[in-house]
Amino acid sequence: MITGLKQMGCGNCGHEVFKLFTDDETRRIGVECQGCKEISWIQPEPSKLTIEFGENSDGRIAVF
Repeated sequence: MITGLKQMGCGNCGHEVFKLFTDDETRRIGVECQGCKEISWIQPEPSKLTIEFGENSDGRIAVF
C-alpha cells in the first residue's frame, strides 16, 4: 500500500484494477479499466517520465 496518496478507480464503473500501456513515440500512457475496458490517457508535460522505486519495493513497473 502506498501511504499518503489516494487510491483511484474507474470513473465509469468504479473498478480499481487497471492495465497500463505505453506508446514510446508520444510517451502517452494508456490506462485500461479491467472492469469495463474503458481507456484513460495520461500525457506527461514535459514529455519525460521518471519511474522510481516505491517505499519497500523490490522493483518498478516495466514494459513487456
